Amino acid sequence: VGTAYGFSGDFDQKLKYQLESLKMYEELYESTNNPLIASVLNNIALTYRRLGDVENEIHYNHRSLKMRQVFASLFNLLFKNKKKI
Repeated sequence: VGTAYGFSGDFDQKLKYQLESLKMYEELYESTNNPLIASVLNNIALTYRRLGDVENEIHYNHRSLKMRQVFASLFNLLFKNKKKI
């Protein structure tokens, strides 16, 4: 639904649905370290950019980046362990 509002140019409504999606994902996965949550955070940051809200854009980009760094570290550990086998 949020995407449709984005295509129509209604970024306030898009943001509303993105924030609802974020809440649902966080409840569903009971964790804030999930690739889907990182993606939603990144999309929220992009919507804040379209709205001209740089402070919130940076906040959500930072949260997304922190999660992606955790994933990268985990994948590195897994990959290094596989090489040793």
